[in-house]
Amino acid sequence: MKMQTNNVVGDAVRVMRARRNMTQEQLAEKSGIGRGEISRIETGKEIPRVDTLLVLCAAANHEILLQDNEEVFEDDEIDEF
Repeated sequence: MKMQTNNVVGDAVRVMRARRNMTQEQLAEKSGIGRGEISRIETGKEIPRVDTLLVLCAAANHEILLQDNEEVFEDDEIDEF
């Protein structure tokens, strides 16, 4: 029996990319992160580091909401990481 895993992070990356009408190749080119790594993240085969997620969000011009302190980082603040 195949175990199902919860892929919240990968699903969020895929949805973010799709909402920006970007392919994995386009996101890879803009972020500097390999297309293969993006694919592994989206399919749940790889759990990304936080800094990788920040780079992907910045490349997709996506705001990040940190629910613990309800702070929104704008795109220009993300570039500082």
